[in-house]
Order: sequence, then structure tokens, then C-alpha cells
Amino acid sequence: MQSMNGHKSSATVAGLQEAAQAKKEEMAKLVSQKLDEIKGLLRGTVETGKAQFEKAVECAEDGIGQGKKQIQKTAKQVDREIKKNPWPVIGAAAALSLFAGLVIGWSARKYRD
Repeated sequence: MQSMNGHKSSATVAGLQEAAQAKKEEMAKLVSQKLDEIKGLLRGTVETGKAQFEKAVECAEDGIGQGKKQIQKTAKQVDREIKKNPWPVIGAAAALSLFAGLVIGWSARKYRD
């Protein structure tokens, strides 16, 4: 009777070990699948982020190019206007020079006295 109980318990232990091994393999497979899913999501996120970054750089470059064109256009317009009528610019430069001279003169007098 005892050998029969010993045989049943060893069969039960063997069955439990097989079930545990099967569950272990099943869990390993699930973890592997989930890990692959996470890797795929991360790759997608990185690629999306990279694409968005490249788009942002492209937009910035376009903006810089448009700004440069606008500055060149404005500079040409100012140049044309100055060549047409230089006297306002000459008057402004003279006024600024006079103002700068007065400020420097007052500063020098203040430190001299």
C-alpha cells in the first residue's frame, strides 16, 4: 500500500513539475511577446519623434530662408529710398552725432570736476 502511495505521490510530483514547466514556458513566451511589442512601440515612438524633429528642422530652415529673403528685400528698398533722397539719413546721422558729442562732453565734464 505504501509503495502505491509512494508511486502516486511521485506521479503527482512529476505531474506538478510538468505543469510548472509548461506554465514557465508559457510565461516566458508571453513575456517575450510583450517585450517584442514594447520594442516595436519604442521603435515607432523613436521614428515618430525623429520624423517630427526633422519636420521641425525643415520648418525652421524654411523660416530662416524666408526671413533672410525678407531682410534682403527690405535692405534693397531702404537702399533705393536712400539713393533717391539721402538728406533725411544725413540729417539723422548729424543729429545722432551731435547728441553723442553732447553726452560725451557732459560725461567728461562730470568726471573732470
